[in-house]
Amino acid sequence: MDATRRKRIEALFEAALDVPEPRRDAWLAGQCAGDPELEAEVRQLLAAHERAGILDLNAIDLAARLQAPQDEDRRIGPYRIVRELGRGGMAVVYLAVREDGQFRQRVALKLLRGSPDADELYARFLAERQILAALQHPNISQMLDGGITDGQLPYLVMEYVEGVPITEYCDRRHLGIDARLRLLLDVCSAVQHAHKNLVLHRDLKPANILVTDDGQVKLLDFGMAKLLNPLLSEQPITRTDLRVLTPEYASPEQIRGETLSTASDVYSLGVVLYEMLTGRPPYTLTTHGLQETAEFIIERDPERPSAAVVSRDVPAETIQAAAAARGTTPERLRRVLHGDLDAIVARALRKEATLRYGTAEMLADDIARYLGGLPVLATRGSRGYRARKFLRRNRVQALAGVLVLTSLSTGAGVAFWQATSAHRAHYLAQSALEDAERALQQSEAITSYLISLFEAGNPTAGAGVQLTAQDLLRRGIRRADELAHEPLVQAAMLEALGRVQRSLGEYAEARVLLERSLLIREQQRGGDHPELANTLVELADVLRLQGMYPEALQRAERALRIRQSAQQAPHAIAETQIQVAALLVYLGDMTRATALVQQAVDTLETAEPPDAPALARALMRLGSMHQRVGDYANAEAVFRRMLDHTRRSLPADDPLVGDALLNIGYVLLESGNRLEEAEQLIQAGLEVRRRSLGPSNPLFGHALGDLAQVQLLRGKYDEAIENLRQHVVVLERAYGPDYPIIADGTSRLADGYREAGRLAEAERAYEKALAIAMRTHGPDHTATAGILSAYARLRLAQKRYAEAEEHMRRAISIRERALGPNVGLVGYMKGLLAEILIAQDRYVEAESLLKEGIEYTRQSGIRPIHRDYQALMRTIVQLYERWGRPELAQPYRSQIVGR
Repeated sequence: MDATRRKRIEALFEAALDVPEPRRDAWLAGQCAGDPELEAEVRQLLAAHERAGILDLNAIDLAARLQAPQDEDRRIGPYRIVRELGRGGMAVVYLAVREDGQFRQRVALKLLRGSPDADELYARFLAERQILAALQHPNISQMLDGGITDGQLPYLVMEYVEGVPITEYCDRRHLGIDARLRLLLDVCSAVQHAHKNLVLHRDLKPANILVTDDGQVKLLDFGMAKLLNPLLSEQPITRTDLRVLTPEYASPEQIRGETLSTASDVYSLGVVLYEMLTGRPPYTLTTHGLQETAEFIIERDPERPSAAVVSRDVPAETIQAAAAARGTTPERLRRVLHGDLDAIVARALRKEATLRYGTAEMLADDIARYLGGLPVLATRGSRGYRARKFLRRNRVQALAGVLVLTSLSTGAGVAFWQATSAHRAHYLAQSALEDAERALQQSEAITSYLISLFEAGNPTAGAGVQLTAQDLLRRGIRRADELAHEPLVQAAMLEALGRVQRSLGEYAEARVLLERSLLIREQQRGGDHPELANTLVELADVLRLQGMYPEALQRAERALRIRQSAQQAPHAIAETQIQVAALLVYLGDMTRATALVQQAVDTLETAEPPDAPALARALMRLGSMHQRVGDYANAEAVFRRMLDHTRRSLPADDPLVGDALLNIGYVLLESGNRLEEAEQLIQAGLEVRRRSLGPSNPLFGHALGDLAQVQLLRGKYDEAIENLRQHVVVLERAYGPDYPIIADGTSRLADGYREAGRLAEAERAYEKALAIAMRTHGPDHTATAGILSAYARLRLAQKRYAEAEEHMRRAISIRERALGPNVGLVGYMKGLLAEILIAQDRYVEAESLLKEGIEYTRQSGIRPIHRDYQALMRTIVQLYERWGRPELAQPYRSQIVGR
């Protein structure tokens, strides 16, 4: 047998070891098509490899079998083997524990195994040890140790990564496109670090890119890595002829056996990116034969990602499943991928290495530009393209422009009121009047700009094409960028555009615009000018929606100080006090929050001229404060006072009348003792909203959800679930299917299914709700934690305790980071976690959690009658009774209302 033939057999044998056994026969037949003798030779080697007979093994393979642990509790150096994790053509990988009396640590231990080409694998293995020692990066699995066994076999000890392939991680969590791209940025960072250390990975694929449960990316397996600088290695790491690779992720130059560069790893990253975006690789190889592999990868251009997700060549159910795993529909996914992402992928997958991104860092920069709404380098766009880049989604039509105009008109009216009011106050007259005149001039300038958005410069004007929010906003942003010579007008324009972005659910974009507006005003007016208050209020609201409560509170308190110092309108001060109070509630300071709302009510009751709607809203907030701490009697009294006030001061069908009815009903529902009356009041409030707002208004949808809550408590499951379904339908029609509030509505529907015992439907609804929350809020938002907590209760009902515990612990962790550890809401969630532990007979842990939760709840000012406190009492009684210690339950049983 000549040397070339021998190398070919060895290469196929080594590659076959990495192919799972169920697929190995078909794979080998494809590789050896037309050469049955070649196939027979490789099969002989595979058979010899699998046989246990000593005589069939070469010397180094024999040594490996003698030294490799065959069961648990064997040792290699200071490491005890726990179990085998996997094996390939080069080595066996074990989960091991270091137990040498110094410290205990779980690791992945990689031990060289026998091979027909053992000498080269030995050299390559030692090179991997050198390579990993040079790489220190948070997204690269770290080398911890290495050595030689008694049988003279080298081993490598690496950080043990408990994760799943990046594509599987994304699909399991239904991550949207942006979240997937952010994960790939971490991969690019790790690859770039390797490149800077003169190392190519050469086998980048999802199986070598794991993601842990907490979302950390870890790049594994530099067994195929090649040092770019040959002076750093005395041994050749691999022969060009023996190309161990994964064909689906290999670059054209790898397939051809040519010299590789950093652009080769970029190509593999492009393949991984393609699969993360579309759910399928860019090439579908049917046989894995060398000829087909070469034809596809070297000669054919892949289908654009946006076309691949709606391809007629793919079964419809596969397309639907891929879109669902990304939390969207095939057509919406196509629109997201079309354009910039198509261009980024195409550049990464160019056949010519010189035309790709030269480095992983360049690929990452273009992805970051896309995520930031900036023009990407892969698209050589026109000036118009660069202006359009700021907004990607299209949900609301030209009404958005009307919202901007309305907000500005309102701002001008407030400014004029401030001017005339200040004119009566002698010591502020002239200054306030000048401010008002400037505000009116700015409003006129901005109105002129906004009107121009609908006129010249619109290439479709008069063609019957409807303007969209995307059209208006990108023009507005372009106009605002042109206003640097008029900074105060520019600031007002940016604020108005930020408010529209917030209404679209684009909180990150809204925050950027509002912060730009605030910075300009601070530079032009100083840090305490009254004009800053509006921007600070808007910015605080956006930060609240992003779950950034301490930051939001800081902005809102600053706005309140400015308004009080400037003696602004009573309703403006009161509304800011209410905003500050709402944020204090999130952070657990109920005492200060209630005092602030009471101040707002007092201010508005004596305000001249009276502001009936503002007072109604303040009373509603005050009632909610009492309700939140379980003071149901005072809450009901305040809500009834609100109802009397609205009926005296406002039209009978004003939405605030409906709000009062709904709030009275809901406090009766929560106190749990007048459910029939609660349902009647909520029905009445629902009808007011239907008449005043119409059945398509989101507030009407929310009222349907409130009605469903009381129906669930009364056992009217079918009616409740139908109302919850309609609740979601109304919200989706108003906002679109991918808006943050849809996650909450879908979770409420899932709660209804769970309460009705329809657990399979509940599971599907929770998965959908969680996917929407992950995409719109992100994994660390308190709203996401709320859905995880509800999902955990379903898992408890299904007796899937490990998943229930995982979801609940994650939810608690999120809320502790966002709100602090000792707020009442966290205490209640610790009680829910205790329920899961009780079901597993883990009584000591459950007791500790319950006592901690009860203490947190007491510290938060929640009264014993509150439903959360009552739930904790019932759970700790259940614990002690199940534990067989009923005497310990008695002090808690005595606190249960209506026992």
